[in-house]
Amino acid sequence: MELLQHLFGFSGRMNRAVFWKGLICNILIGIALDQLAPLADSVFGSLLQEIGFEAIGLALLAHCVSLWTRRLHDRDKSGWWQLLHAIPFAILVVILKVFANSIGETGDIALFGERAKELLWFPAPAFMLIAWLGIVSIWFLIQLGFLRGTVGPNRFGPDPLGEAQPAMQLQPIGD
Repeated sequence: MELLQHLFGFSGRMNRAVFWKGLICNILIGIALDQLAPLADSVFGSLLQEIGFEAIGLALLAHCVSLWTRRLHDRDKSGWWQLLHAIPFAILVVILKVFANSIGETGDIALFGERAKELLWFPAPAFMLIAWLGIVSIWFLIQLGFLRGTVGPNRFGPDPLGEAQPAMQLQPIGD
């Protein structure tokens, strides 16, 4: 039960080292799944492979949301700050899906194919969403990946690095 709380819990705080380790593990699992997809498709069949990979994908997403939430807590921010990133990303995905023309022979979505003339309005909102996502992504990268959390306890719990210690104590010279 403690492992599930560590992987998928939304309470408490997390320091940068644990955050980066969790994020790197998610990325490596995602790459491994991408490489194993053709093998799983031939062994288990297309439908079973898709269901299994979607379930694992949802678990990875839940783990990422958990990582971001606890890291935001360490910065003394609510986990709801993630919506700054999630909502524009979801809108962009919906826009791209709605205007996807067809799925090609390779399984790739052929975007904008014959509908290009219908999409003359598309670049401005898409550009604004992409710009917003870029700015917010940089903000999240700095906040979650590089800045130290709140020193000492905050409203989300104790400091994951322990009690605050002064970096250096000055000693008088000549005594």
